[in-house]
Amino acid sequence: MTRAVDPARIQAAAARLRAGLAKLPASRWDHREDYDAGIKAIAQIILDEGGGFHNRYDGSRVRMHGIASTSTTGLAGACRNWLARADKVGVPA
Repeated sequence: MTRAVDPARIQAAAARLRAGLAKLPASRWDHREDYDAGIKAIAQIILDEGGGFHNRYDGSRVRMHGIASTSTTGLAGACRNWLARADKVGVPA
């Protein structure tokens, strides 16, 4: 069964995700606690949007609103890739 993709919901999710990513410190090593708190906030955005994620040592995956992405650079990288995929399906954010 395929879910209908709602461009307005994707745009709203993308805006929230971009705002969450913008709050991350530039270095996760120099500002570890702030970075970890930012990643928790981003994870909550994904869950609030009805999506899911995996954030493991060997790669991360994000799935929301029928769009999935992965990254070996962590959850932030998977979210950036999700945003790029959202743009490619014609949903500018």
